[in-house]
Amino acid sequence: MSIQGAIDFLREPDLEAAFRARLYGCKSIEDLLACLKGQGYPFNGAEFEEAVDLLHVKCKESEDADILMNRANWFRMVVANV
Repeated sequence: MSIQGAIDFLREPDLEAAFRARLYGCKSIEDLLACLKGQGYPFNGAEFEEAVDLLHVKCKESEDADILMNRANWFRMVVANV
C-alpha cells in the first residue's frame, strides 16, 4: 500500500463511470481495496486520510481545497456503504 496511490487517486481529474460503478458495487472493504489496487491505486484507509491531509495543506486556492474535499468526502461515503 502507499500514500502515493491515494494521492494519485485524489488527483485523478475524472474517474471513469465504469470504475465508479465498480467501486459502488463492492461488497466489503477488502473488495474495495482490491478494486482500487487493480486500477493502480494501492492504498488503505490510513494512507488515504494522510494523503488528504497532505494535499489539503498544499492547496493555495479555496477552489482547489473544495475539489479535494469533495472527492475525499465522496470516497468516504463509498467506503461507509460497503
